[in-house]
Amino acid sequence: MANHVNGPASYFPSIEAKHGRPISEWKDMILSRPELKHMELVKWLKEKHGLGHDHANALVAGTWRGSCQGDLFGSSVTILAYGNDAIGQGPGLHVHPYDEVFVVVSGAARFFVGNDVIDAVAGEVVLGPAGLPHRFENIGPGRLQTLDIHLSPQWIQTDLE
Repeated sequence: MANHVNGPASYFPSIEAKHGRPISEWKDMILSRPELKHMELVKWLKEKHGLGHDHANALVAGTWRGSCQGDLFGSSVTILAYGNDAIGQGPGLHVHPYDEVFVVVSGAARFFVGNDVIDAVAGEVVLGPAGLPHRFENIGPGRLQTLDIHLSPQWIQTDLE
Protein backbone atom coordinates (compact mmCIF):
# COMPACT_ATOMS: atom_id res chain seq x y z
CA MET A 1 0.00 0.00 0.00
CA ALA A 2 1.35 3.43 -0.94
CA ASN A 3 2.03 6.02 1.74
CA HIS A 4 -0.62 8.72 1.90
CA VAL A 5 0.79 12.26 2.22
CA ASN A 6 -1.06 14.59 4.59
CA GLY A 7 -0.75 18.26 5.41
CA PRO A 8 0.83 20.94 3.23
CA ALA A 9 2.93 18.45 1.23
CA SER A 10 -0.25 16.89 -0.15
CA TYR A 11 -0.63 20.02 -2.32
CA PHE A 12 2.91 19.92 -3.73
CA PRO A 13 2.28 17.71 -6.81
CA SER A 14 -0.59 19.91 -8.00
CA ILE A 15 1.43 23.09 -7.33
CA GLU A 16 4.29 21.78 -9.50
CA ALA A 17 1.89 20.66 -12.23
CA LYS A 18 -0.10 23.90 -12.32
CA HIS A 19 2.74 26.41 -11.93
CA GLY A 20 5.63 24.59 -13.65
CA ARG A 21 8.23 25.07 -10.92
CA PRO A 22 9.71 22.48 -8.57
CA ILE A 23 8.80 22.85 -4.90
CA SER A 24 12.47 23.51 -4.10
CA GLU A 25 12.27 26.78 -6.09
CA TRP A 26 9.13 27.88 -4.25
CA LYS A 27 10.79 27.11 -0.91
CA ASP A 28 13.89 29.08 -1.91
CA MET A 29 11.68 32.07 -2.75
CA ILE A 30 9.93 31.82 0.61
CA LEU A 31 13.24 31.55 2.48
CA SER A 32 14.51 34.65 0.62
CA ARG A 33 11.84 36.72 2.42
CA PRO A 34 12.54 36.17 6.16
CA GLU A 35 11.06 39.56 7.05
CA LEU A 36 7.56 38.40 6.07
CA LYS A 37 5.22 36.56 8.43
CA HIS A 38 3.10 33.61 7.34
CA MET A 39 0.08 35.46 5.95
CA GLU A 40 2.29 38.17 4.44
CA LEU A 41 4.10 35.44 2.51
CA VAL A 42 0.79 33.95 1.39
CA LYS A 43 -0.33 37.36 0.11
CA TRP A 44 3.04 37.89 -1.63
CA LEU A 45 2.84 34.50 -3.39
CA LYS A 46 -0.71 35.21 -4.50
CA GLU A 47 -0.04 38.74 -5.77
CA LYS A 48 3.45 38.35 -7.23
CA HIS A 49 3.32 34.75 -8.46
CA GLY A 50 -0.38 34.14 -9.15
CA LEU A 51 -0.91 31.27 -6.73
CA GLY A 52 -4.31 30.54 -5.26
CA HIS A 53 -4.77 30.85 -1.52
CA ASP A 54 -4.61 27.11 -0.73
CA HIS A 55 -1.45 26.57 -2.77
CA ALA A 56 0.29 29.65 -1.31
CA ASN A 57 -0.68 28.66 2.24
CA ALA A 58 0.52 25.08 1.71
CA LEU A 59 3.90 26.27 0.41
CA VAL A 60 4.45 28.63 3.35
CA ALA A 61 3.26 26.10 5.93
CA GLY A 62 5.37 23.38 4.32
CA THR A 63 8.61 25.38 4.35
CA TRP A 64 10.70 25.09 7.53
CA ARG A 65 11.60 28.60 8.69
CA GLY A 66 12.81 27.80 12.20
CA SER A 67 9.44 27.20 13.76
CA CYS A 68 6.38 25.11 13.26
CA GLN A 69 3.28 26.43 15.00
CA GLY A 70 1.11 23.43 15.84
CA ASP A 71 -2.29 24.95 15.17
CA LEU A 72 -1.35 25.44 11.50
CA PHE A 73 -1.15 21.64 11.22
CA GLY A 74 -3.87 20.63 13.67
CA SER A 75 -1.20 19.65 16.21
CA SER A 76 -1.02 20.30 19.95
CA VAL A 77 2.72 21.12 19.88
CA THR A 78 4.80 24.01 18.51
CA ILE A 79 8.47 23.50 17.66
CA LEU A 80 11.17 26.15 17.46
CA ALA A 81 14.75 25.69 16.28
CA TYR A 82 17.29 27.80 18.14
CA GLY A 83 21.00 28.20 17.58
CA ASN A 84 23.87 30.53 18.28
CA ASP A 85 27.66 30.58 18.21
CA ALA A 86 28.24 33.11 21.00
CA ILE A 87 29.34 31.78 24.37
CA GLY A 88 27.18 33.20 27.17
CA GLN A 89 24.32 34.12 24.83
CA GLY A 90 20.81 32.71 24.69
CA PRO A 91 17.14 33.61 25.15
CA GLY A 92 16.39 35.89 28.09
CA LEU A 93 14.39 34.86 31.15
CA HIS A 94 10.81 34.08 30.16
CA VAL A 95 7.82 31.92 31.10
CA HIS A 96 5.09 29.95 29.30
CA PRO A 97 1.65 28.79 30.48
CA TYR A 98 2.57 25.26 29.30
CA ASP A 99 5.54 22.89 29.57
CA GLU A 100 8.51 23.36 27.24
CA VAL A 101 10.93 20.55 26.40
CA PHE A 102 14.44 21.42 25.22
CA VAL A 103 16.43 18.95 23.14
CA VAL A 104 20.10 19.85 22.82
CA VAL A 105 20.98 18.88 19.25
CA SER A 106 24.61 20.05 19.31
CA GLY A 107 26.93 21.89 21.65
CA ALA A 108 26.39 22.53 25.34
CA ALA A 109 23.96 24.73 27.26
CA ARG A 110 23.39 25.94 30.79
CA PHE A 111 19.70 26.06 31.64
CA PHE A 112 18.30 28.16 34.46
CA VAL A 113 14.91 26.67 35.36
CA GLY A 114 13.40 28.27 38.45
CA ASN A 115 16.16 27.97 41.07
CA ASP A 116 17.85 25.03 39.31
CA VAL A 117 20.93 25.29 37.09
CA ILE A 118 21.27 22.38 34.65
CA ASP A 119 24.13 21.80 32.22
CA ALA A 120 23.18 19.73 29.17
CA VAL A 121 25.07 18.52 26.10
CA ALA A 122 24.04 17.15 22.70
CA GLY A 123 21.51 14.37 23.07
CA GLU A 124 20.19 15.49 26.45
CA VAL A 125 16.72 16.81 27.25
CA VAL A 126 15.66 19.46 29.79
CA LEU A 127 12.12 20.29 30.95
CA GLY A 128 10.88 23.82 31.57
CA PRO A 129 7.64 23.30 33.53
CA ALA A 130 4.61 25.51 32.90
CA GLY A 131 4.70 28.76 34.85
CA LEU A 132 8.35 28.37 35.94
CA PRO A 133 10.69 31.11 34.62
CA HIS A 134 13.58 29.76 32.57
CA ARG A 135 16.37 30.70 30.21
CA PHE A 136 19.46 29.09 28.74
CA GLU A 137 22.80 30.05 27.25
CA ASN A 138 25.56 28.59 25.13
CA ILE A 139 28.46 27.41 27.33
CA GLY A 140 30.60 26.23 24.40
CA PRO A 141 32.80 25.29 22.92
CA GLY A 142 31.25 25.99 19.55
CA ARG A 143 27.70 26.30 18.33
CA LEU A 144 24.65 25.52 20.45
CA GLN A 145 21.64 24.12 18.56
CA THR A 146 18.38 23.18 20.27
CA LEU A 147 14.89 22.11 19.35
CA ASP A 148 12.43 23.71 21.74
CA ILE A 149 9.16 21.82 21.94
CA HIS A 150 6.27 23.89 23.28
CA LEU A 151 3.41 21.71 24.47
CA SER A 152 0.86 24.09 23.02
CA PRO A 153 -0.63 24.63 19.56
CA GLN A 154 0.64 28.24 19.73
CA TRP A 155 3.82 29.86 21.00
CA ILE A 156 2.86 31.94 24.05
CA GLN A 157 5.69 33.64 25.94
CA THR A 158 6.03 36.34 28.57
CA ASP A 159 9.51 37.88 28.62
CA LEU A 160 10.76 38.69 32.11
CA GLU A 161 14.00 40.48 31.16
